[in-house]
Amino acid sequence: IKSDDLLLPVPMPLSRMRKSGVHHSAELCRWLAEGSGCSWDWQLLRRVGEQPRQSALSGSARRKNLRKAFALAGDYRARLADASTIWIVDDILTTGSTLHFAARATRPLQKEVKVLSLARTLNRG
Repeated sequence: IKSDDLLLPVPMPLSRMRKSGVHHSAELCRWLAEGSGCSWDWQLLRRVGEQPRQSALSGSARRKNLRKAFALAGDYRARLADASTIWIVDDILTTGSTLHFAARATRPLQKEVKVLSLARTLNRG
């Protein structure tokens, strides 16, 4: 991660954030930004609607569940710094569906997009 990169946490539903009081992906972004000197924005990438929790779904159901779950804030062009690379940050990677669809929502930014996850679940086969 370079100082001219922009970190975007995978957004979580507001109802879940209010209930838990913690946005794990945003906290990861804040921590990474402090260490690398880059920027982060927890409101640029948004969750659209309420979807069932991913942990209770199969891989194919996860993909269907998240197909239209993410969008950019309406004022994203004005808020986008001169970032060379956009990083989508999530706390846990299971099937990759969340990071895939979150990254796909950033296409209008026309920037290189990379993903980063703190942990990956093991295949339970």
